[in-house]
Amino acid sequence: MSGTEALEPAIDAYLHGGVGFWTFHRRFMDAWVDNALPEEEAERWFEIYELVYMAEPDSVDPPSGYNSVRDEADLKAQLRE
Repeated sequence: MSGTEALEPAIDAYLHGGVGFWTFHRRFMDAWVDNALPEEEAERWFEIYELVYMAEPDSVDPPSGYNSVRDEADLKAQLRE
């Protein structure tokens, strides 16, 4: 698979409850590293990459305290948009 062919299924599985946070995070990051994105899609996908990269599961305690870190509920809401 190349480009978004690997990223979209990872997101779909996560949003539909097929995989948990860390499995999704690992799959997305692995797909990101392993696949070159077409130039016309790179900017849009980089925004999604930043969301995923800066997310943490809701169960992390205590929260990291960084303003840019998103919790899992916020990540899912952003990915659905």
